[in-house]
Amino acid sequence: MRAVRTRWVLLAAGVVVLAAGVVVAGPARRTAHRLFENVVMDNVPSGVACPDLPPRHVVEQVLADRAGLVAQITAVGSPGEVDVLIDTPCNSDDHAEILIVYPGHAQRQRIEAILRTDPFPVPVTLRDV
Repeated sequence: MRAVRTRWVLLAAGVVVLAAGVVVAGPARRTAHRLFENVVMDNVPSGVACPDLPPRHVVEQVLADRAGLVAQITAVGSPGEVDVLIDTPCNSDDHAEILIVYPGHAQRQRIEAILRTDPFPVPVTLRDV
């Protein structure tokens, strides 16, 4: 009888913990995902929601206007290793961001240093490929 009661208490405690986890899961999952992207995958997502991304033509104009900055970023590493692209991450050509791809953490650090002194005025995602 005591064993049955203990099981019910443990089951009830498990349900409470699970329910609390569901309530916290949204923010915790986003934080865990960002940590995974940054530390494990060596990526830095822009974090901008799809409806808040600028129109594609604005991003195209920024890249055209900032050709010197694009050249400075693509010069990081060996030729062809780093690229600056327009990305439409929301399954729509309406909204876009800048995507910078690079081969490793050393290049990411150099790109981040460049962007700290001369940032793009639109969202940027950094992706290790």
